[in-house]
Amino acid sequence: MRNITKKDALSLETKKVLKAALIELYAVHPISKISINQLCAKAGVSRGSFYYHYANIYELLETVENDIVNDINICVRRNSLLESIMSRSNGTEPGNSVAEYVCLLDYLEQNRRAVSILYLGSDSSFFRDKLIQMTLYNLRTAFS
Repeated sequence: MRNITKKDALSLETKKVLKAALIELYAVHPISKISINQLCAKAGVSRGSFYYHYANIYELLETVENDIVNDINICVRRNSLLESIMSRSNGTEPGNSVAEYVCLLDYLEQNRRAVSILYLGSDSSFFRDKLIQMTLYNLRTAFS
């Protein structure tokens, strides 16, 4: 594993504040009404910094959505959540049911605002579709 440089740390922090600012603005505006200037002012970064990391606001939104979907997917797979659900449905002995759900519930609690804004937002159909596709893929994989 390589060491994180000061530049890497700054880049990660810039992305973090841009993502957080987007969620805050997206809570009250459709994505089409959020300007780069407005986003950068909210995040406290320059337009140049934004464009260094993202081509446009839609790419940033897609990154935020993908990050959440990927994190949920990792949690589900790491904790054998699907296998646990399947064993309960077919009557076999379940595992430690509480421990299997803790990661997912913790993640959803820690990211409640972002997940709910993305899921319930005016432009949320893409995020919902990604969650549905991830779920269907995991179910197909678990049942095959």
